[in-house]
Amino acid sequence: MNNLLKKYLSERINLEELENLRQIPEQELSESFKKDWDNFFTSPKEEQKSKRWRRVFLSSAAVLLSILLFSTILLWNRTNVLSSQDIVVTTGGSGERASVTLPDGSVISLNSNSSLSYKPEDFTGDTRSVTFEGEGFFTIAKSDSKKFIVHTSLVSVNVKGTTFNLLSREKDRAASLYLESGNVEFKSVASGYSIDMKPGEFASLDADGTGFIREENKDSNLITAWKQGEFIFINQNLKEVAKYLEYNFNTNIEFENPELESIPFTGTLPNSNLPEAIRILELSFGLQCTQKENVILFATKK
Repeated sequence: MNNLLKKYLSERINLEELENLRQIPEQELSESFKKDWDNFFTSPKEEQKSKRWRRVFLSSAAVLLSILLFSTILLWNRTNVLSSQDIVVTTGGSGERASVTLPDGSVISLNSNSSLSYKPEDFTGDTRSVTFEGEGFFTIAKSDSKKFIVHTSLVSVNVKGTTFNLLSREKDRAASLYLESGNVEFKSVASGYSIDMKPGEFASLDADGTGFIREENKDSNLITAWKQGEFIFINQNLKEVAKYLEYNFNTNIEFENPELESIPFTGTLPNSNLPEAIRILELSFGLQCTQKENVILFATKK
């Protein structure tokens, strides 16, 4: 107990030791103070002289210690409340992006219309975890003892230290992961089925959301181009292109003629400037695109 008191008074006590000190009865604390105080007065001549001051000290010390302990516990409880609150980072449309550094040093870059949430306390135990929706690039700090889990409504990712691009959009029931380095376990929330992935591999959730489709030798530049403010398309139809624009810019795109949807497009579009992206598509295919409120109509130029 004496060591705990010394640590407390010298402000070197940790939370576990503080809790142990808190459990000690006040009578024992007072006796310990008395014993320490007596050590200062070993001379018989000084003993009588110090009795009155010792009584004052013991009474004051007991009250002071109670106040200090109470204040410290209040601060401790306040800290616990703060650590249990969600920290949420979201990005909007029009190419808005964000970079988040987590308590363990991991860095997550968010694409447009994405969200990330976590509690600081989720990084104090054996498992680190975040909740995610949208698209992001994850650089996870390596730890041999603490695994890292990304939770989404469709899939979960279990990692130890790696870099990967994750897309998970509940609205389309679509999820995919490109692994740049390290190793991960990619798991379907619906079925519990999981696969282990290796660097350079790409996997997407299948149509019914219970399994995965693997692809190797996927061009990573196409997947992570959003980090440089671009969309890169290779032989993708206009309907697929329109989906990227809709998500990124919070807009809706309709086609006057369904045949336009299947036209293939190869090229680069900016992901932070909708008018410019639309203008490129107009010039490429002779389209006339008109916007009314939040709807853009793709039509053949007359």
